[in-house]
Amino acid sequence: MTQKVRTFFGLKLEIQNEPDGAVVAKVRQLLEKHLSAEKIDVPKGASVYVKQLKFHAEDFHFMVQGIQNRLAKLNVDAGFTPSARAAKTLRLVDLRYTLDPAVKVERKVDGIRYELTGDYIQKHDEHTEYLAIVVAPSCRDFHKKLQIKVRAQATSAFAQKLKNVKDGAVTTGLEFLLSSSQLAFNFPP
Repeated sequence: MTQKVRTFFGLKLEIQNEPDGAVVAKVRQLLEKHLSAEKIDVPKGASVYVKQLKFHAEDFHFMVQGIQNRLAKLNVDAGFTPSARAAKTLRLVDLRYTLDPAVKVERKVDGIRYELTGDYIQKHDEHTEYLAIVVAPSCRDFHKKLQIKVRAQATSAFAQKLKNVKDGAVTTGLEFLLSSSQLAFNFPP
């Protein structure tokens, strides 16, 4: 999905729907708990989409072993278009199975930012995060998009190998349409 990050760092980031029934059931439970704790009202008949973010690092890349020797920091921002934020018909909820303090999570009004280090990714190969996107019934189809921005910062030693990369950082933006075929469940039941 993120070709530049994979090309320069040997880090694969996949963003996919979560069809696993057990995971969807756990997501529903976590979502109910989160919305109740935050006292957030969800319109009747809201749709919930679940996205899975998976990270996997190649052991060797550009003759450098270990992602921790190539990647200093990885920022992943998830959010919506400015017009969708203005319409206030979408909500993004971070559903973390394990609360690892090594993964910094910044929840903002307009999205979520994950910050991971190369050391963390090396130790936790196949790291996964889950996002739930709650869509109000009044949301227009052209607003139903999830935007992901990925910024990878090289270690100082690896940045010297990346001659065509300004400041040793690579940024990639992606956009995902939310369609009815991706729907996990309706909420509240």
